[in-house]
Amino acid sequence: MQTKICTKCKNEKDIKDFNKNQYWCRDCQKIVKHAYDKSHKKEIKEYSINKRLDKNKYAKKYYINNKQLINHKNRLAYLKSDPYKNWANNSIKSHIRKKFIVNIDINYLIDLAHNTKSCPICKSELLFKIGNGLNINNSPTLDRINNESILNKDNIRIICHKCNATKLNRTENEMYIWCKQYINFMENKNV
Repeated sequence: MQTKICTKCKNEKDIKDFNKNQYWCRDCQKIVKHAYDKSHKKEIKEYSINKRLDKNKYAKKYYINNKQLINHKNRLAYLKSDPYKNWANNSIKSHIRKKFIVNIDINYLIDLAHNTKSCPICKSELLFKIGNGLNINNSPTLDRINNESILNKDNIRIICHKCNATKLNRTENEMYIWCKQYINFMENKNV
């Protein structure tokens, strides 16, 4: 067992009774600190109030000088916290802006997004993540099956951006006919 002599009380004590790099034992430090706190109550209270005020002033000044950066970081953190909710919210807002009648609830769309892991047409994995704002081939998109101006549970599905861009505003039957025509075109072109 290692021991050390306290320079305040002059007692030999276990090394564990001392804080690192201290010459007084913890008991002596507590006694001295308590006496100091008792005799300097007013000064300590003023110091803590001033420190709090200085901290608040600094925080307010920092916020004013860095407001855009803070707002941007907070927005990114919020968006990344739930990419499915973010995607569903943006999809609904986008369709409302385009004057579609939206008869679906955001929670239904979030559940649909959670349950749709890949594009039902090409089977590519859908990437529900926050990026640079550009659609990539396997970005999820909300497809209107019959291209009506009403969004309801029976008329929507989530497919990848590439398939939705290929489908455009065609119905499923029109898309089927177009695919047949394209296959015929490619077969005749190679002859």
